[in-house]
Amino acid sequence: MSKILVSIISLNLISCATYRPPEAFEAKMNRFAANSVEANRVPDLYTQPLLLDEGRTPASLKPKKYKPLNYSNKILYFVGLYGQYKTMRNYGSASTPLIKSCPHFHSTMITEKTRKDSFEFIAPKGAEFERISSLYKNAKNNPGLFPELHLPIEKDDMKNTIFGNIKNDKDINSLPYQIQTAINIHLEKTFGELNELCATGTSSNYFIYENLTRMQKSNRLKKSEHSLKAFLKTTLISNMAILTSLEAWDKNKKLNNLDQINFEMMKRLNSTWISNYLSMLIDRRRKISSVTKD
Repeated sequence: MSKILVSIISLNLISCATYRPPEAFEAKMNRFAANSVEANRVPDLYTQPLLLDEGRTPASLKPKKYKPLNYSNKILYFVGLYGQYKTMRNYGSASTPLIKSCPHFHSTMITEKTRKDSFEFIAPKGAEFERISSLYKNAKNNPGLFPELHLPIEKDDMKNTIFGNIKNDKDINSLPYQIQTAINIHLEKTFGELNELCATGTSSNYFIYENLTRMQKSNRLKKSEHSLKAFLKTTLISNMAILTSLEAWDKNKKLNNLDQINFEMMKRLNSTWISNYLSMLIDRRRKISSVTKD
């Protein structure tokens, strides 16, 4: 037998002996999270799965459709995360910075800098101190209707959440402070990921999003509670849920560029039904509030 043939057989044997089955998506998510100590870890948001079974979404709640955006997945992720960061600044209580230099998304940042933004503290639009407690008086019995209440209030303790602190407390007067504290922490971590994206062109959370878009092309996650929880473990979807909830308190909220980004992001994930779910969530919350008032 020739030496070449022996070499080929040996390589085949080695390949067979070291074969590993394809890694499941959940395993990839856990691996990326575990290997990134400083990663912008996604909070564990409660869900309201019964809303998924309520049939067709009323026409008044269906989201607007937009023209496709000619962005790569990486640019879409960066623009989406940066837009969410700037919007969420409206609900924090600390002075938060904006990105000044971004080598890996330089041309994208040139476009972003044409928008008018403030570097200083922005007065909260939908979370004013004088009325915030009354807005959340039904939260204890309906935690799945208030995504923002599942933000951690300590940077290094994901389990110490706002809801965990108020669910057994009769007095919720500290709720405004806790919400803004949690948002400040979330903004700090998001800014850290944005800096990582600018410096390296990627992040562990981006890989999760990218892998999910690929998986949806071959092994699509259909509308279900399991799928909803999986999508909410991606940064963009989680932030979208939190912002949808916060902005629902603001009657003057208008459509903006972020709405188009969100739609494009969900479309690439084959998950536009999440927008319907969030609309129905807000509608259910308003109905509960109106019954309470009566």
